[in-house]
Amino acid sequence: MENKLVRQVAAALRVSTPLIGIETPDQSATINLLVQNLNGDRPYLRFDLSGGLAGINEMGKAEAEDIAKEAGVPDPSQLVNASETLALALRLQPRSVLFVFNAQYLFDSPTAVQAISNLRDQFKANKRALILLGGIIKLPAELQNDVVLFEEEYPTVVELKEILLSVYQPAAGKYSWGELDGKTLENAIDALRGLPAFLAEQITAMSLDKERGLDLDALWNRKKKTIEQTPGLSIDRETGTFDDVAGLENLKDLAQGLFTGKHPPKVIVRLEEIEKSMAGARKDGPGDSSGVSQDALQTLLGAMEDNNWRGLLAEGVPGSGKSLISKVMGGQFNCLSISADLGAMKASLVGESEAKVRNFVKMVKAIAGEGGAFFVATSNNSSALPPELIERFSFGRWEFDRPDRTQRLAIWKIHLAKHGMSFDENALPIDDNWVGRNIRNCVELAWRMDIPLKEASRFVSISGRALKASRSTVSDSQRQVDLD
Repeated sequence: MENKLVRQVAAALRVSTPLIGIETPDQSATINLLVQNLNGDRPYLRFDLSGGLAGINEMGKAEAEDIAKEAGVPDPSQLVNASETLALALRLQPRSVLFVFNAQYLFDSPTAVQAISNLRDQFKANKRALILLGGIIKLPAELQNDVVLFEEEYPTVVELKEILLSVYQPAAGKYSWGELDGKTLENAIDALRGLPAFLAEQITAMSLDKERGLDLDALWNRKKKTIEQTPGLSIDRETGTFDDVAGLENLKDLAQGLFTGKHPPKVIVRLEEIEKSMAGARKDGPGDSSGVSQDALQTLLGAMEDNNWRGLLAEGVPGSGKSLISKVMGGQFNCLSISADLGAMKASLVGESEAKVRNFVKMVKAIAGEGGAFFVATSNNSSALPPELIERFSFGRWEFDRPDRTQRLAIWKIHLAKHGMSFDENALPIDDNWVGRNIRNCVELAWRMDIPLKEASRFVSISGRALKASRSTVSDSQRQVDLD
């Protein structure tokens, strides 16, 4: 099967494209793929800021030695200065290809940027090429019209199946395991989605057990740890089911239809307190002078539209179950549930923030594919959100109110049962204006301290109000009023 990236780079080299950028999750694997599948009569070299210059094939090694001699150093690995090495690259032979690792680190240096720019015309004249590699490549303005950018996509389902079987089948023959049935194979491929080819191969190998064969739990656990290496992403491990949530019947009905219907989502992505992470993105608001919020907004809007991703906006008071519902959806329908903190993706450097948001989008796309992501954005105040973002959550805005008395009783029963405590309505404290989080906290405190629920209610903060450090003479019923 012909690789798309190989085809794109081969076409670029045929027309003497001198400057190429490739966004890839695995730079070493990308170089190996290209060198093995492109024309072999070219000198191939590589450069990184630690290992310096090196040849990849024999012709490349000879060129690296010649460049080192001209630079007056005994070993090409000593050529670690990017600007100087790129200037020396002008002496490379015709048809040479120089790969540069982590090119994004070079763009902060005006000298390195100028050195790259200087290569364009001379490299084009005799079919040489500089290939810049990185996870996310954000080109400086000076190079945006000179560098042709390609993106290496994560392995497809077909490619992941090939990787999985190439690791499993030799071991199966050695240890007399049976063939993987269709359901197990599909589950294993889902576990590998979103991983670069090399990492998928390694994780599969580490998830083989001599006695049991392929350990799906180990495969999923390693995949989850890999996802959590992406800044701002974490996996919901304690998810629960709809039985753990009282009320919210309409939203449960929607989820039931979506996740058991045609083309069910493969991953749930929760965007926590989205109004905070998007602060400054509104056109009619105070704005974000750095442009980070606006860029994150446009990136998210574009990704949801281009990939046919849908979602809903959960709005309401804190503790009313906005985050909980996305977690239990994951447990109810055995679907991967991810928490995405866009605020945590912001960094001190604008370019770094933009790269992290794009990396998040690429990860979701690799895991979910076309139409496979379901977004749940939580908000305490959606009026701060740009209208175009609200519109993107096409399954609507959902209001999470404070539960009524009947719903609160159901919530008490759920949390008491979790802690092995019996339900007695007469033993409950006054819970006017309480939300599910308050009830959960009260039950947990009573269980931990081995005290009655009414006594534990003294230590529960309602509507985020501070607790009194001194014992108050105000009655419980007075304490609860006017909290809205």
